Amino acid sequence: MSRFLSATTILGPCLLASALAGGVATSQTADREAPAHNVDGSVVQDWLVLGPFPSQGMETDFLASLGGEANLRPKEGESVTTADGRRLSWTRLRSKSAWVNLGQIFGIQNRSVAYAYCQLESDQSRETTFRFLNNSPASIWLDGTKLTPTPTDAPARFGVPPVLPIKLREGRNSCLVKLKNEAVDWQFLFQPLPGEQATVEFKVTDPDEKAVADALIQFYEQGEVMWRVTTDASGQAEACRYPLAKSLTSFSAAALLALPGSVSAISRRREARLEPRRE
Repeated sequence: MSRFLSATTILGPCLLASALAGGVATSQTADREAPAHNVDGSVVQDWLVLGPFPSQGMETDFLASLGGEANLRPKEGESVTTADGRRLSWTRLRSKSAWVNLGQIFGIQNRSVAYAYCQLESDQSRETTFRFLNNSPASIWLDGTKLTPTPTDAPARFGVPPVLPIKLREGRNSCLVKLKNEAVDWQFLFQPLPGEQATVEFKVTDPDEKAVADALIQFYEQGEVMWRVTTDASGQAEACRYPLAKSLTSFSAAALLALPGSVSAISRRREARLEPRRE
């Protein structure tokens, strides 16, 4: 399963439809402030973007004239001049899908770097996590601090990128993404998760205790399918539930196993309690 396809396993049901819709739109508004996004588990779709900068790597700070990558607070319309004399301006972008497709804005640009900037709005100081999906080298700065490990270096679990830790202060937090184009699809997905969440890990086995790959696990609340995950080659999967309602005490999960030589599916249900993850 590709990293792009695996995005459907971590998005909530409302976001799944938009993730498949595709498309981006650029606009100009009277408010030149960078878009602010509430940290509620939804994918960030509103950004200021800048590029492309021809580059063989990620080392060059193309924003030095604006204060540098670690000190950036851009506004829509602010510009920077490239080494070859081109003038590039921060442009407001709203993605129509969960994916932010830079290729649809900047065109096919081999060996190029671009930036995307937004603000993350938090009602309190907190430690939480985020997911970042892409096919190319990337770096992220939060409030001027470069996050480590980078999304590129962090190992995937269960076939999907892991959740990575971040610390948010109360109010607005600056977020800068730097992305190099090394693939046909020059795009990314950024999903900051709320502080209270529950993570559940599964392993699906057959009657002989052998791991079952590509088993579809569906999660139900009050009889309705809320979201789905698929097991990897080792029969394992991970699901993150958010927002975590205080009244929610349990859910049911059914693993649908397509067995060789059988046209039917076997449904297994188990009840599990959800508890908020607290550090």
